[in-house]
Amino acid sequence: MFTFKLEASRKTLISRIRKKKKKEQGGQWLYSAAYRDKYEFVNKLFRHFSKVPADCCIDTNRLTRRMVYQRALREIGAIVNKA
Repeated sequence: MFTFKLEASRKTLISRIRKKKKKEQGGQWLYSAAYRDKYEFVNKLFRHFSKVPADCCIDTNRLTRRMVYQRALREIGAIVNKA
């Protein structure tokens, strides 16, 4: 199993949440009933999440969705070619 971790600064995450429609910012979301919305989740768990290990980390601060996808495919290709 190979794990990817998409990393972004707290500031970037908050700005991305703010860009979402109000109904997508929280309310009924899948992570936990303990956190009202994504803002609270980011504020409380950002430090802990940054310590989670992964095989490949991609910094998404300045990347588009397409660029992240392409970088992930390159990493997968490099691993497949090694095997």
